[in-house]
This record gives sequence, C-alpha cells and structure tokens, in this order.
Amino acid sequence: MRGLHSILCALACLLTAGCGLFGSDDEPEESPTAAKLVGRVASVHEADGFVLVQGFDDLKLGDGLLLSARGEGEQTATLVVTGERMGRYTAADLKSGSVSVGDSVYARPIEEESEMPATDAPIGLPTGGLGAE
Repeated sequence: MRGLHSILCALACLLTAGCGLFGSDDEPEESPTAAKLVGRVASVHEADGFVLVQGFDDLKLGDGLLLSARGEGEQTATLVVTGERMGRYTAADLKSGSVSVGDSVYARPIEEESEMPATDAPIGLPTGGLGAE
C-alpha cells in the first residue's frame, strides 16, 4: 500500500509541474525592429578601413545599412554597408570599435517611411534595406 501511495504522490507532482513545461501563450511577440543575426565577419582589412561580411541565408544587406559586430560578449564595432558585394560577401566600412574574424554581425531592420514619425528634417534612409532577394 505504501508503494502505491508513493507512486500516486509522484504522479500528482509530475502532473502539476507539467503545466509549466509547455510554456505560456502570453509570450510577447518579437519586435519588427529587433536586431537580427545576419552574418559573420569573414575578413578584416584594417589598413583600408573595411571588413567583408559573410551573409547568412539569402539576405541582402542594403547600401548604408548600419550593422553591429559583436565578439565575446560586448559590441565591438559599428559597420556601414558600402554596397559592394560578391555572392554572399558584402563589404562594410569600419566606423568605430574593433572587429575580429568570426565576430557575429547584426542588423536592425529599418521601419518603412509610412511608419516613421513625421518630422521637418530630411531622413536619409539606406537604399535596399534588409530583406530577402
């Protein structure tokens, strides 16, 4: 009888704990402007002030798009796409920081002009944007 009691207690514990195993339906949606992993630093040409980014998937990095490169833990560099590309490789100017081969490269998608707040100042948006070809 004692064995049956132990089994029933263990079963009750598993059933009540199991409710939290499947996650919650109340998870927030990812922001459309959240930074997205788009590639990795393939080579660094420090003397010339640019890097080559090996893009992931079929993403096209638009001219003038601002990128961030992160190495171990913290952001290490700010990059700007130049528009020169060959296959999966895109050139980007090194604007600040330092970067190493293998660093992760992130881009933050730009909001469409219709979603941008109205201002009197001109807004210089990069051409091409971030999206699939």
